[in-house]
Amino acid sequence: MSGEYHWYSRQILELYLDHVINTGDFLRWFHMPNSSYIPTSECIANSLDPDYDYRLWRPGPLDGFSAKSG
Repeated sequence: MSGEYHWYSRQILELYLDHVINTGDFLRWFHMPNSSYIPTSECIANSLDPDYDYRLWRPGPLDGFSAKSG
């Protein structure tokens, strides 16, 4: 994917790269303004967290929960 990401997606990517959110939160929120970002988010997550298991995801800070997501 070329060009710049939507400002919201850039913010989510920065949070992910700074380890503020986990892979599950990244995959859930990165594509929200543009569903064409889904393959990009999966590629990024597979590169940075190849052992991620979507079945372990739990609601986290971006979902309004204060507990850390899984």
